[in-house]
Amino acid sequence: MSQVKPTRSELLKLKKRLLVAQKGQRLLQQKLDVLMLELSKYVTDYLEQSKKVSTFLRETYTSIPEVKAFSTQQNFLTFTNLMEDSLEANISFNSIMGISFPQIAISMKKTFSSFYSQVLELYPKAENLFAKIENMVATLIKLVELQEIILALARAIRSTKRRVNALKYYIIPSIEKSISFVSFRIKEMEREDFYRLKKVKNKLVKSERF
Repeated sequence: MSQVKPTRSELLKLKKRLLVAQKGQRLLQQKLDVLMLELSKYVTDYLEQSKKVSTFLRETYTSIPEVKAFSTQQNFLTFTNLMEDSLEANISFNSIMGISFPQIAISMKKTFSSFYSQVLELYPKAENLFAKIENMVATLIKLVELQEIILALARAIRSTKRRVNALKYYIIPSIEKSISFVSFRIKEMEREDFYRLKKVKNKLVKSERF
């Protein structure tokens, strides 16, 4: 408080700072509320996507032994190799409230038909198996994308919450305390000036009588 000058100009500055800080807190609180809603939405999406991943994994791993059992090992490996580099991921960036996060789009570079199963003499369900694998990979990548968004939102929420709390519990109370101190000192000095002027006036009145 000793660094705060008890003047009317300083009091005006402090009041302006208080208005700016209060407005900043309101805006940051609104941003925090929006971020919390977005986080809730993406967490729901993440949980739904996790269920899809679990379903695809279960279906895939239950189908693999059956397909392998009715196909020769060499033919199965040859068909497996056809899957290499079949999926292509295109990464772009989007933003929510100024927060950047990746968006991953999956596309097929190769397509698989029953022709491969017939030529390699694979079990007829082989094609269906690899369709499941494609879906599983695409779903997993979507899950990763959602995870990155959630982490980015969580970091932004933590940062914004710190700024809101700093304004609410430290900066604004500190400014309000300074305003109270300066207001008190100004009134105190005004009273002192009043009594001083009153004394001078009394002296002048006495001197005039004599």
